[in-house]
Amino acid sequence: MSNSNKRKSAIERYEKLIDALKVSVKIDHKEIFKVVVIDLISKRNFAKEDVKPHFDEILKRYYLGDEDFEKYVINQEPIQF
Repeated sequence: MSNSNKRKSAIERYEKLIDALKVSVKIDHKEIFKVVVIDLISKRNFAKEDVKPHFDEILKRYYLGDEDFEKYVINQEPIQF
């Protein structure tokens, strides 16, 4: 194989690689919200007792109302949005 053919082949492989890396993933807003809430609840449950109130405040203020907080955090029901 000549140098010219090797270069051409390498360029073609490089272009295929670039095209393969151009992946766009769209995730629903509700799904992102659910993942964040599940992660925060998990971290809250493994935190020390003196840190849990901080997680509770964040969950209540930004993500869950009192009813949902009771349902998903205290009663540990599966999250359904």
